[in-house]
Amino acid sequence: MVTSLQQAAGNAAVSRILSGSDAVLASVQRVRIKDVDFDLTTPGEGRRVRAMLDTYDDVADVLRLRADVERTASGDERKKMLEWIDQRIDVLQQARAREERTAKRARDRAEREREAEHVRADRERELKLAAELEDRKQAERARLRQLVLDGEELVGPFRGADGTTPQQDDRVTSLFALALAQVRGRAEPLIRRILSTVHRSRDAHEVESGFTLKVLNGTSLSAASGERAAGIANYAEVTIAVEVPAFLGPSTPLFSHVRSLAQLESVIDQMRKATPELASTLLHELTHLALHRTFDNGSLPYAASGAEEDEDVGDEDAWKATRDAVAELERFGTPAEGADSASASDASDSARAIASRILGYTQRWGESAAQRRATEVVSHLIEIVLAKGMPYVETHLPAGARLLARVEAKLPAPDA
Repeated sequence: MVTSLQQAAGNAAVSRILSGSDAVLASVQRVRIKDVDFDLTTPGEGRRVRAMLDTYDDVADVLRLRADVERTASGDERKKMLEWIDQRIDVLQQARAREERTAKRARDRAEREREAEHVRADRERELKLAAELEDRKQAERARLRQLVLDGEELVGPFRGADGTTPQQDDRVTSLFALALAQVRGRAEPLIRRILSTVHRSRDAHEVESGFTLKVLNGTSLSAASGERAAGIANYAEVTIAVEVPAFLGPSTPLFSHVRSLAQLESVIDQMRKATPELASTLLHELTHLALHRTFDNGSLPYAASGAEEDEDVGDEDAWKATRDAVAELERFGTPAEGADSASASDASDSARAIASRILGYTQRWGESAAQRRATEVVSHLIEIVLAKGMPYVETHLPAGARLLARVEAKLPAPDA
């Protein structure tokens, strides 16, 4: 029996199975287990059995022992042995349950620690990304602020609607500065001369003969034109209205709505793509200012009759050159016969799209269509120069190229 108990029950709990008195053990009398006889009436024999049982700790072994006892023992021996074995099984099962609870608590603790570590790692990653995003925002804002400073050095302060207060919306000033930088980046001599004229005429509030530049946000000026940007210019003032696109967010400061590096890069890319239209409008209006300043004749590209010290005074050639350029631009912007502007094969061409806008200037009170178009022809031609380059104009609009050459000769050379 001892051998079977040792194989079946294990070490730790045998004493608890046989924890009763020797008198109780003696009532079982003699048992044989694996050819070993135990006389439980002998003093100390019960302790030997208990000591042997203390060496078993596997429930499966004890269950096998129980099966052996059920099969081989009988009478009081069987009953008492089964009772001891059942007690041992109960002890071992309780021990196993405790071990399982301890193991489960350890697993749960480890899982909580892993989850906490994941949370910490995620938070650290979020903080790192947030820091990277903020650094990237600040770098881009600094770049755009420098473009604004460069632009204001060229054309004067970017002012709001009242003409005195600086424009505070950095979305507007950033778009405007990007557009101005694109204009300045063109190496065309005529564009450089136009900008030089503007530079010499800047800021009417500090120099009596200067001009004021208004950079507006989403005004009726742009809404009425149906375009993203629109402008008006005369001798003393240039007004550019910029409709802030939705991708720049609903409010300032610039990029405040951006939540990720990917979104920021997308916004920067969209700003770049939105710049050409504004650059074209800006150069158009600055050209009007340059014409006012150079010829003082309401944006016509020659001096008024009676002006002093101008070789074009009373020169029929100046008017003819202007008229020829207007007619040529009208033809260039007119859709082919049988096609409208939306369906013509070349309607998507930016040069023809610019040219077609000259047709929108019709007669109004006190001014004929011909006169209105004469005041607009140079500004439209210079937009085409910006979009396509002077060689394109010389090839496709030779009369316009000759008119621009006459204007260029009158404009001051860029400062060294």
